[in-house]
Amino acid sequence: MNTRHYNYGDIAKLHAAGVPIPEIAIRIGSSRSTVWRALHGDSEPTSTHAVRIPREKLLALWQQGLTLIEIGIACGCSSSTAGALAKRHRLPPRQQVRKMPLADPTPDEIAERARECRERHYAERRAEREESVRTKVWRWQGGAA
Repeated sequence: MNTRHYNYGDIAKLHAAGVPIPEIAIRIGSSRSTVWRALHGDSEPTSTHAVRIPREKLLALWQQGLTLIEIGIACGCSSSTAGALAKRHRLPPRQQVRKMPLADPTPDEIAERARECRERHYAERRAEREESVRTKVWRWQGGAA
């Protein structure tokens, strides 16, 4: 949803100058109902979409290499709002850095990992009650058809 922000003070000034509601709506590019709500007590939006942070401040934090979570904390908003602001202000893209580059495992590492998984699996199986194991074997053999 694309949220537009209107200056409610300008709407009130136009109306006080005698400009009719339909004409105000045309001038500001909104619907007549938006103008009517602005004139009859609707306050300005207070949602996270209304967060306004100067581009210079956001760009400075962005260029320091801070994460979106850290930028959100510095600006007093959530990380998703910080990301939306970065997108809205068209900040330059940053190169994604993997925290821990992973190399492909060697065949020996794969075999070792498989052995560890097998040992853990057999240890869990040995911890099962014998009745439970017999019931599973019975079902595997087609006893629960």
